Formats: sequence, structure tokens, C-alpha cells
Amino acid sequence: MHPPHPDPLPGGEREIRGLKGWAERQLAEAGIEGGGPVRLLCFPRVLGFVFNPLCVWFCHRRDGTLAAVIHEVTNTFGQRHAYLIPAAPGADGLVRQSCDKRFYVSPFMDMETAYHFRIRPPMGEAGEPLAVSIRQTDVAGPVLHASLTLRRVELTDGAILRAWARHPLMTAKVVAGIHWEALQLWRKGLAIRPRPPAPVHPVTVVKNIVVPDRFREGHS
Repeated sequence: MHPPHPDPLPGGEREIRGLKGWAERQLAEAGIEGGGPVRLLCFPRVLGFVFNPLCVWFCHRRDGTLAAVIHEVTNTFGQRHAYLIPAAPGADGLVRQSCDKRFYVSPFMDMETAYHFRIRPPMGEAGEPLAVSIRQTDVAGPVLHASLTLRRVELTDGAILRAWARHPLMTAKVVAGIHWEALQLWRKGLAIRPRPPAPVHPVTVVKNIVVPDRFREGHS
């Protein structure tokens, strides 16, 4: 089992700066204060293989407060794109963010959609919950809802072995599941959308965050 890494694509700048260095540069270019911990939620590389549809980077200021979240998306065509969004936790501790889709992911999903994130960020303590919920909408309403809830555990050899024993083929299962669902959609007759060129810049910085009322505090 290898150390966690966002995906198998060549790191380029990341190999030079390191993962935290890369994230800090994105914050600096966006004019967002950083300098604190950077925590990365992603699948680990298992038996030499990994694929992460979504990596979530939690970027903090020097005082420990959450400054921004980087949502990094990888599609099955070998492309990758990230959305950097400032973070301001609400009174309930949840971070709510929205952005327009800029990067082609599923061949069965239109580009004219938006993402709405609802996140309970990691607090840095064992046992604390972490949750990420994503709703994708178009002009007619919701088209996709995905969520993940976890609890942090101490990183020990025993914990790694137990996780591997429970999910030995986790990363391969992710890829297999994506293609299986795509096959089902194709069999149902859904039209395949053409794939546009990837965005010129690998990171989209979202500054004017407009979260719909139904995704604001107090709403599900």
C-alpha cells in the first residue's frame, strides 16, 4: 500500500513543490490567505492503482481557521480540473459553496449545470466526523446528489491493515462502478454529450459565491 496521492497522473509542479506547496500557490494566486495546515481527502493508492473522481483540499490560515476548499475533479479521460472556493463556515459549522460546472466529467451530463457543496470540514481530532455532500442542478432542478460521511481515526499500521482488509479493491471498485453505471445509462438510451476542450487554466477560482436559498443554513 502506497502513501495517499490524489491520482496517478504526473504531478508536474506538485513533484517540485509538493502537495502543500501546490495548494499554497493556488491560494496565493487567488489572493487568499493561507499558511496553515492543508488536509487532503482522497483515496490512497492500493496495490499500485488509484483513481479519485474527487479530491477535497481543506486549506487553512496560520491561525487554523479554514480559508478555502479546493474541489479537484478527475474524469475517466485522463483529465483533471480544480475549483478553488473561499470557505466561511456557518453558525452550524457547515461550509456551503456553489459554482458553475466548467469541466467535462460524465458523457451523459450537460455542461450547463452547477455544483452545490455542503461540507462538515475535518477538525483535526480523532473521532470527529467529516461529511461532504454535493448536489448538481440544472435549470429544471436537481440532477445528481452524492454524499460521503466519515470519522477520523488515528493513522497506525493496524488501522491501515484493517481498512485494506475491509476494502482491498476500493480504488478498482470506483472505476468499475463508474463504467457499470455508464453502461446502464447507455442501455437506457441516454444521449452522449460531446466532450469540449478542457479549461485552459487547470484551476477555476470562484470569488462571487452565490448559494441558492434552499442550500443555505437551515435548509437540507
